[in-house]
Amino acid sequence: MAGSPADLSLKVSGGRIVAAATPGPATYLPCGTRLVFVSDTDAGNAVAIDAEPRGDPLPDVIARALPKLSPGSALRAWTVLEVVAKLTGTPILTVLRTVPAETLTRLDRRNVELLWHGKTIKIERHDTDDVWLAMGRLA
Repeated sequence: MAGSPADLSLKVSGGRIVAAATPGPATYLPCGTRLVFVSDTDAGNAVAIDAEPRGDPLPDVIARALPKLSPGSALRAWTVLEVVAKLTGTPILTVLRTVPAETLTRLDRRNVELLWHGKTIKIERHDTDDVWLAMGRLA
């Protein structure tokens, strides 16, 4: 396990997620660290990632958006919703309003498959001691 998000390097299906300025699907943590998915190959389906720091207070926007979830569950759900928004080009608040409440409780699972407007999105969780991290691909 890495000592901080800036040292993050995770082997995931189809590649790695690393803290780097390398081109690719990426997310930024509030501390400024850029996490990016680096594919093992040039081919493949669209990929998106999102991460939120663990141990920080729950941001007000997320607490208001997901009031029935615990802070950890809310952050895990938020990372998945952000991945859906990135993969589909849909604003996050639209995704949030459209995903059924019963689906939000499933977003804690390690692997989740979502159907979004006729698109299948496969989500993988790669949480660490430092971050809640979701990666998704269009299937």
